[in-house]
Amino acid sequence: ETTKPEGFDLETDRRIRERQANRSDNEEEQYEFHANPVPKNILERPVGIRPLKALPITVAESPAFALKHRLRSYKQQMERELQQETKHPIQARPVPHPGLPFHPVLPHKTTEFHPFSFEERTKRMLAKKDDKFKKMLEDEKKMREFHANPLPSPTPDSLPDKCPKPLTIPEPFDLKIDHRGSRYAEEWASKVEEELRQQRAVAQFKARPPVSIYKAPFIPKPSTKPPTDVQEFELSTEQRKERWDELERCRKEREAEIAQVQTAMERRRQEEEEEEIRCLRNAAIHQAKPVRHYKPVEIKPSVKPLTITESPRFSQRLRSRTQTQFGHKLSNFILAMCVCVCYIC
Repeated sequence: ETTKPEGFDLETDRRIRERQANRSDNEEEQYEFHANPVPKNILERPVGIRPLKALPITVAESPAFALKHRLRSYKQQMERELQQETKHPIQARPVPHPGLPFHPVLPHKTTEFHPFSFEERTKRMLAKKDDKFKKMLEDEKKMREFHANPLPSPTPDSLPDKCPKPLTIPEPFDLKIDHRGSRYAEEWASKVEEELRQQRAVAQFKARPPVSIYKAPFIPKPSTKPPTDVQEFELSTEQRKERWDELERCRKEREAEIAQVQTAMERRRQEEEEEEIRCLRNAAIHQAKPVRHYKPVEIKPSVKPLTITESPRFSQRLRSRTQTQFGHKLSNFILAMCVCVCYIC
């Protein structure tokens, strides 16, 4: 049995219901709106607006750019400022003597004694204490006064009377597990009883009468179906084997082609290396060039003038310089002749 939900019986709900019932009883009559007549004075003239003030007419005047009275007032102001500055002239102290040390001028003031008394302060403190004491006495007097509480109102209280509720009577719990347990026990007992009954029925043997001895013997009838047509069949394993053989053959052909290409490339590379080595060896063999034949050298007579004889210079300084220059010229001439001979050969 499912649980049926029930609402709570709260005091607040009951009070709200009573308040709504009282409000419906004491409801006021419906108010009807009646418009007031329109005032006629607002149609004749403006009402509630201040009258417009008449502003004075602007009088045109020439601008005072540089008039005499402006210059005069400016000069008077400057003179007043100068007079104020000259009222308090600055007086500088004399310069001290350079040989004397600097001593600051300190003002010397003496303490002046004036008579004093604590009488006024004592009077103020006593007056303040008296005021405080009087205030405390007044407060105590007010506390001793009797103030009666007001009489209770003759009208009844607006709150409703409190209805006492009956006490809760404890009862045992009606749990679903108890119902399920009892139902399960009944089902189990009935199931066990049914099994025992079936076992007793199976254990009881009852022989059937021999009916076959009174019937005609069984005679097989010839079959009316056509004979089975035996056809060849192809298994999926054989098809897969053919496909695998074809794939294996293609793979081997591709590998053979790749190996053949690699062998050809390796052979070509070896031939190129051998050709390169052979070219390097041929280039390393020394081959003499043939003797070149040139035109014969024609010896032409010299066009230089004859040497003019001069007396020798016996000075050691000049002679050493002349010998050095002559030696250089001779060595250059011998070197040029050797080069010509080698070129001719």
